[in-house]
Amino acid sequence: MRPLGGVVGGFLADKIGKTNTIMLTFAGAAVLLTLTAIFPATLTPGVFFASVVVLGFFLYAIRGTYWSLLGDDGFRTIVLGSAIGVISFIGYMPDIVLSQLNSFLFNTFGDTGGYNAYFLVSAGFAVLGIVLAAMYGRMHKKG
Repeated sequence: MRPLGGVVGGFLADKIGKTNTIMLTFAGAAVLLTLTAIFPATLTPGVFFASVVVLGFFLYAIRGTYWSLLGDDGFRTIVLGSAIGVISFIGYMPDIVLSQLNSFLFNTFGDTGGYNAYFLVSAGFAVLGIVLAAMYGRMHKKG
């Protein structure tokens, strides 16, 4: 889904704006993550598989678009590398703390509940992404 999500995300960013594309794809991800958490255990594996594939599309559309926002900020070339470094540190922070979060969720909610909690926490972060993208869009008055 990486190439498809990136290409379609870029196309959407050109048509409806970068910030709007990011908000739309975060919303799609939040919906799918929430549905994944509440799917019944008796659901056919094909539906779960399809939701994971579509979720991958949304995530790669986000990843293919978010760096384009830097062009709107007017960073001077001399500090652009530092800005990318700081943004990368914040953006990849979940890779640092995800194992601890998952341990907590699975120890607290058990096997099935741990997965459900993980999907719901991820959906919550997607909603946070929507809010932050909306704030960014207002600051820059671009779609």
